Amino acid sequence: GLPGTLRERGQGLNTRSHGTEVLKSTGVRAPFSKEKLYESMRSAGASKNLAQRIVAEIMRHGRSGIRTEELRLLTATLLRSESARIAARYELRNAVLDLGPTGYWFENLIGALYESMGFRVEIGSILDGRCITHEVDVIATKRDRRVLVECKFRNGTGMRCDSKVALYVQARATDLKESPKGISFDQFLLVANTKFTSEAIRYASCVGLGLLGWDFPKGRGLQNLIEEHKLHPLTSLTTITHAEKRKLLRHGVITCRELPKATETMDQLGIDEERQRLIEEEVVEIVGDPTEDAPEDDATP
Repeated sequence: GLPGTLRERGQGLNTRSHGTEVLKSTGVRAPFSKEKLYESMRSAGASKNLAQRIVAEIMRHGRSGIRTEELRLLTATLLRSESARIAARYELRNAVLDLGPTGYWFENLIGALYESMGFRVEIGSILDGRCITHEVDVIATKRDRRVLVECKFRNGTGMRCDSKVALYVQARATDLKESPKGISFDQFLLVANTKFTSEAIRYASCVGLGLLGWDFPKGRGLQNLIEEHKLHPLTSLTTITHAEKRKLLRHGVITCRELPKATETMDQLGIDEERQRLIEEEVVEIVGDPTEDAPEDDATP
């Protein structure tokens, strides 16, 4: 059964009090949607029964006006009591956000994604265009295929990549393509941890700029690829503290699947054997056997 999290803390959405409202991060109150919460859990892999039980539990106890962030965390806690894997999938977008506030670790995550697909990867290369010099976030090379990647990291789920970003990235691609040094590439790709506006998609399609967003292309978006290649960021874990996560990132450990091989680093950080065992158990729950490589995939973004 579900834990008494909401009853203990007296939080939730009480339909008997002031109506069903949530408080957004902007401070604006908005109607609470049971359907939206239910669908978000179903999308993460929760069964109909589990999603219905959690919605009922949240509706039954507590108060109206709960913050959306608190509601998300409570939902994740209730999901985790049933399945760490489903909870990690539900929280995946926020785990990627937790790689911030800068985009550096996000760039490394995208590099790891291309490495998982069999590419040789360079991060933060400096290339001379026709007019100016550019720092290219990721260069991925596989046999005779070369992809240049511009990563756009946003510190909020509500933010979108619009046509201005696509125009800017395409201008960089053009400057590099026209370089007198003969810089060759097969694709210039804009990768974002958010969604694209319809205008950005229209423009990119028109000029041949590649796009990879959280849910774009449909069925092959960043969320799908992270899950398919078992590249959940280590920020997905609950068995290590925020401070430990930052230290592990600085040691170059970015994904959950790297942790079982990082025992020496964890020893240096003072994480004892018992905790390392618990961490490895959570990793296995989330990604399965971390030693199993995902198949190389030529259907690259």
